[in-house]
Amino acid sequence: MTNIVLTTITPVDAGKIMDEHWKRVQEGTFMPRPISVGTIAKYMMDMRNGYWRLAPDPIAFDTNDNLIQGQHRLEAVRRSGVTCEFYVSKGWEASTMDVLDTGKSRSVGAIMAMKGLKNTTALAGTVGGIARIPYRGHASGLTYTQASYILKELGLMNDIEEMMRTISSKKDFVGHIFGPLCYYHSVRPKKAFAFGESLFKFNTTEGSPVRLFLNWQKTSKGVPQVTKLQIMCFCIRIWDEGKTVSKFAAGYDDIVWLANQNPKLRDWIRSHVSRGGMGAVTPSQAIQAGRI
Repeated sequence: MTNIVLTTITPVDAGKIMDEHWKRVQEGTFMPRPISVGTIAKYMMDMRNGYWRLAPDPIAFDTNDNLIQGQHRLEAVRRSGVTCEFYVSKGWEASTMDVLDTGKSRSVGAIMAMKGLKNTTALAGTVGGIARIPYRGHASGLTYTQASYILKELGLMNDIEEMMRTISSKKDFVGHIFGPLCYYHSVRPKKAFAFGESLFKFNTTEGSPVRLFLNWQKTSKGVPQVTKLQIMCFCIRIWDEGKTVSKFAAGYDDIVWLANQNPKLRDWIRSHVSRGGMGAVTPSQAIQAGRI
C-alpha cells in the first residue's frame, strides 16, 4: 500500500537520505539509474535562483526504503542549500523502477508551443545557441523558465523577432547561426541586421567574412557545434571590426569576445543557467570520481 505526503525537505534532510542512498550503492545492495551531474547542476541553479516549483512527480521509495525516484532532486537540495517542498511516496514494489523515467520528456520548444508561441523549434534552438555563448560554446542546461526570462526580461525576443521578420526564413534558424547573430543584435542591431541580410540573401563581396562563412558552410557537415559557433563568432568579430578576411583563424577567443559584448546577458546566463554536456555516469563512477 503506497502513500503520498507533501513534505518540506531541508538540505540536512536531503543529506541524510542521500548518504544512506549512496551507502547502499557502494555496498551493492541497490543500483539506481545512472547519474547526470549536469542535471543536478541544472536543478541547483533553479533552486538557488527561485525558479524551482512543486510538481506532482514524487520522491519515491520502495518497500525496502530504497530511493527509486528523486536522487537528482535530493542531491541538488543538499548541494544548493535550499529547502524545497516535494511530494514523497513510499511503499512501492521494487519492480516499479522498471517503468520509471520511460516517458517522453518535454523539451523547451514543446513547452513554448504549449504557451502559444510560434516557430517554437526554431526559437528554442536560437535561445539554446544564445545560452551556449557565455560558456564558450559548450552546451547549457537551459530550462523553459530560463529561456522565457532571456526572451522577455532580458529583451532578446525583440531582437529575434526583428531578425525573423526582416531577413530570415524558417530554414535559417540554426542554433550556431541565429543564436550568435541575435546575441550580437542585442548590442549592435544595425550591424547585426546588415550581417544577417548579407548572409541570408547571399549578397556578399570578396574578402567579406560573410562570403568566407558561406563558402565554409558548404563543407561543414559533421563539424562539432562548438566549432560552428567559433566560426560564426569569428566572422561576426571581423565584420564588427570592418575588416576583410581570406581564411579562418577562429577559436574560443571569438566566442568569448561576443559574450563580452553584452555583459548583462553573459553574467545572467552564467549565474542562472548551468553548463550542460556533463554526461551520465554510473553512481559508482560518480562516487569514485568525487562528483557526488
